[in-house]
Amino acid sequence: MTDLILHHYDMSPFAEKIRLALGVKGLSWQSVQTPMVLPKPDHFELTGGYRRVPVLQIGADIYCDTHLIVRVLDRLYPTPPLSPPGQETVEHAVSRWAETSFMMVILSFFGIGGIFAEDFVEDRQKTMIPPGTDLEGASRIVGSKLIQIRNNIERLEGMLEDDRPFLLGDTVSAADLSAYHPLMMLAMHARTQAQLEGVPRVN
Repeated sequence: MTDLILHHYDMSPFAEKIRLALGVKGLSWQSVQTPMVLPKPDHFELTGGYRRVPVLQIGADIYCDTHLIVRVLDRLYPTPPLSPPGQETVEHAVSRWAETSFMMVILSFFGIGGIFAEDFVEDRQKTMIPPGTDLEGASRIVGSKLIQIRNNIERLEGMLEDDRPFLLGDTVSAADLSAYHPLMMLAMHARTQAQLEGVPRVN
């Protein structure tokens, strides 16, 4: 099998999801560090203009988007599965839902201010924040975003109340990795980290 090459940068939560997926499967991989902000000439040439990370390269094949990458890894390296047999739809649904926390955390950080470097904020404002998002007024919605984040965390806690070790049962799945990577960001500020209090199973 051709080497796995992951194009990513260390601080990317979505890249962490795939780094963990590769670890769960016990796979060796090569690392190519991609700049966090534009310009990214080598990355753009590789992907045909897709700017986000991570990107998985296998020979001449390029895979963008973490949900696709998970499915490719399961197809090429089926054991252990990241999308458990018979639970593929549930895994996909939980993964998609759990990742809604990501943008809530990002908007909270923009509202709190002083967390990201200026060039990073400017880059994301131009290229990745949904059109119509009022970043100037983000400070006014921090409270509501924290409530939404906490609600998602409490739902995760509820899924684990029967003492199952992972969200879908006895084995780790992509649902766990999708839930984890937005939560890892919460430690970047005391106000967001506080949302992890009183949820021992999620912790």
